[in-house]
Amino acid sequence: MTLFFSRRALNTKTNTFTNNMSSLTRYVSVQGQRPDGKWSSHLLDRDAFVAAARAEPQSDDVLIYVHGFNTKQRDMLARHKLIEDGLRGQGYSGAVISFDWPSRGKTSAYGRDLRMAGKVGKYLVEGGILPMLESTWKPRVHLMCHSMGAFITLDGFARFGDTNGPGTGAWKVDQILLASGDAHRRDFEKGTAGALVLRHHAKRLTNYYSNDDEVLTLAVAYHGKPRVGLSGMPDLVFGEHIDVYATERYRHIKPGFPNNTAEQLYSHRWWFEDTRFFEDASLTIAGGAADGLPTRTRTNLGTLALKP
Repeated sequence: MTLFFSRRALNTKTNTFTNNMSSLTRYVSVQGQRPDGKWSSHLLDRDAFVAAARAEPQSDDVLIYVHGFNTKQRDMLARHKLIEDGLRGQGYSGAVISFDWPSRGKTSAYGRDLRMAGKVGKYLVEGGILPMLESTWKPRVHLMCHSMGAFITLDGFARFGDTNGPGTGAWKVDQILLASGDAHRRDFEKGTAGALVLRHHAKRLTNYYSNDDEVLTLAVAYHGKPRVGLSGMPDLVFGEHIDVYATERYRHIKPGFPNNTAEQLYSHRWWFEDTRFFEDASLTIAGGAADGLPTRTRTNLGTLALKP
């Protein structure tokens, strides 16, 4: 069973999700694919969704996958399975759910997806994180954010104060993992509003980045500002915010490509096919010390890196 919550509008005549924004969050349980290739799924209310997430895992962990731009719903579901299988293979025994937002699923729609991303971040928190934290279950909530999902998370966290969460203290997720994060590098500098809000609402942030990410190279040209998934975080960051350099790992596993487009996309999405990344992610989610993981080494500058 695959679980996700979505802000895509639902066409009630065809019972299919569109690429438009919905006025409400829908919670979905996917049972599998029918013979016609369509997904067999049904809607849940919020409490039933939390109960379904709680029923599956063998631990009190929930990982929320936040996808990036150029991602159709079927692509989100396929990547959800890669993440779940990859983490399960490395010993992760918690739940995996996804936040599905209305990306158009076209490389030419970057600007449109970016505008949409600026509207959906609050629903990641309101519709997914807080229902888990407010439940009697009270699991450890983690995020795996790919590409524009990093911006969505940063923006969403900035929209919610402490009073929006359960209890009297600050609501807080456990681990945030960014892979190919499409967010402005400077927003992670110590003392900036972005870094402060992430520190306030998360136990630790781990940023996996590669200098060879060709999609983020194009994003730099679009924004005119460096991206955290391409260049890493600034030199001055909070101690709970960890950079993991992955360029050499990417170069080590990179296959040959039939064309430039395939290589470009792979350079941005390879994380979901790499055992080393999932091993490191599983150990990070478990709370392992950043400088003590067997999946990491040191660069010649003394910074952390995925082993090639």
